[in-house]
Amino acid sequence: MLPFVNNLKYNNIALTFLLFFMVFCGLSQEIKKDTVTLVKQFQKESLAALVERDYQLALKKLVSADKLIAPTKNNKLKAALKISSANVNYIIKNFPKAESEAAQAITLLGDLNEKSLLAQSHSLYGLILTRLNNFRDAEESIQKANNIYVSLGDESGQAEIIFARGV
Repeated sequence: MLPFVNNLKYNNIALTFLLFFMVFCGLSQEIKKDTVTLVKQFQKESLAALVERDYQLALKKLVSADKLIAPTKNNKLKAALKISSANVNYIIKNFPKAESEAAQAITLLGDLNEKSLLAQSHSLYGLILTRLNNFRDAEESIQKANNIYVSLGDESGQAEIIFARGV
């Protein structure tokens, strides 16, 4: 018998409710894990579609992943999806959409300690802005990415910046 419930009928109801709550919490954790797994699978399928130059399928997979992750609070995964979407849109020369996606990734990463993803977002954003002839903002974004790569000691990231400045 539960110490806070004196009546046997209410005790059974309280136990049933408590059991239901525990099962529901466990299921919600499983749903979250399944969602992340499915989102990552969509990202892999999108990358495979890019390799095959099936850009429509790549975008479709990213949109499906975005719909799955939208209600969650996993900003790191949301940002990674935005970066992927910005990359695909950059490749197909949809620069306004690519700009929007990259900017959203930077915003999502603002409060997180994901410096590598943030640098990647700034670098991509700078490339996109260059294609949109917004050279001042592009240089600013590329410089932010470079500063992050230097602080991380990431030489491949720094090489990416040299490439971005050459574009």
